Amino acid sequence: MGTSLQVSRSELDRLIRDATAVTQVSLSRKHFETDSSREVCEIDVLEDKRDRDPLTEVQRRDVKELLTRGMTRAERLILILYYYEEMTMKEVGATLDLSESRVSQMHAVILNRLKAHLKHRQKELARM
Repeated sequence: MGTSLQVSRSELDRLIRDATAVTQVSLSRKHFETDSSREVCEIDVLEDKRDRDPLTEVQRRDVKELLTRGMTRAERLILILYYYEEMTMKEVGATLDLSESRVSQMHAVILNRLKAHLKHRQKELARM
């Protein structure tokens, strides 16, 4: 059972804001010493989390195309929305105007078909 803080919402928001640490760092500040004459600055080690690896992006696209080849539009959308867009079955159903249980049922059929296809491909590759 929860207890009341007896603090107004605006006061709680202020406390949360004040408790969140904010630090400013100069990007030209020396990050660490090196054996060479070149200094390593903060900007040199800053990671761009928005940056995507082009190879990974191409591989993801190729896998998506391989998996969805030969599927109906609804089947492709179920896989893409569920695995790539990370929607729930309920959200996928709402997007496709299907019930959550129907999406779940179709998803199971799709996975079984993909598993059978992969088994078949493994047998073909083993014979080579």
